[in-house]
Amino acid sequence: MTQKRIIATPRQLPGALAGMLRMKYEVREPSGAVAAPGEFAAYAHGAEAIFATAFDEMDAGFIRDLPERFLGQATKVFRTLDGVQQRGR
Repeated sequence: MTQKRIIATPRQLPGALAGMLRMKYEVREPSGAVAAPGEFAAYAHGAEAIFATAFDEMDAGFIRDLPERFLGQATKVFRTLDGVQQRGR
């Protein structure tokens, strides 16, 4: 049997979406509605992807807690987002 790829999300996903993702992936979610500070880093360890939404607070603390393999990618995304926000003003 093939092992499922792992994704982590900082909040519990709605039932239908979670069900669709679970068919293909091992989904790691917080024990409560939203991950407590520091909780996400613990269960995201070993994940291949982070499934985050526009509603997730991805502040400096969130970025700091990311597994190291995501730090370069997160920095690139936030630089891009910052550029989009500046052009939109």
